[in-house]
Amino acid sequence: RRTANGLQIALPKHPSTEKAILHVVPFYKHLGSALSLDGSCVREAKLRSTSAMNAYVPICTRVFGSPRISQSLKLHFMQSLVLYRLLFHAHTLVLKPKVLSVYNGPYMRILRRIHGSPNFGKAEYSDLQVREDLMMPSIDCLLMRARLKYLKRVITKAPVSLVAILGSADGPKRMPWSVLVAGDLD
Repeated sequence: RRTANGLQIALPKHPSTEKAILHVVPFYKHLGSALSLDGSCVREAKLRSTSAMNAYVPICTRVFGSPRISQSLKLHFMQSLVLYRLLFHAHTLVLKPKVLSVYNGPYMRILRRIHGSPNFGKAEYSDLQVREDLMMPSIDCLLMRARLKYLKRVITKAPVSLVAILGSADGPKRMPWSVLVAGDLD
């Protein structure tokens, strides 16, 4: 189905059209979400990271860098304004370490600003020290919590089609998300 114009699928003829062709694109962005033909989550993560930074940058100094605003209020602003955009439904994805590092970039940038130790050049504090001082978990831990909350919802509501998909297996090989949640439970 590959042609000079990329991947195409000819559709059945209809009286109102001469020739209908469905063009398959390698990357599709729609309403703040992105799909990739190769199944990679990197572009999705970069898109979300950009969206989160667009919410953060206009207020980074006045809110997150202000000594007059309490640390707890800054963390609430981070949660509602930035992390919501960054992590919206990311718990439903199976993320590789490279993608997690894309999510971690904006997260740590904001935490460092709140902590008062932005990373311009050599950092005085490591990311771990900043998170410990602010009593904030890692980005992986945030996603794990969200997955476990979602698992609770799947178990209690038990939508038949979703439970069937998540429970399906090809011999010993299970769905990647199910394997990930089983690891979270361990």
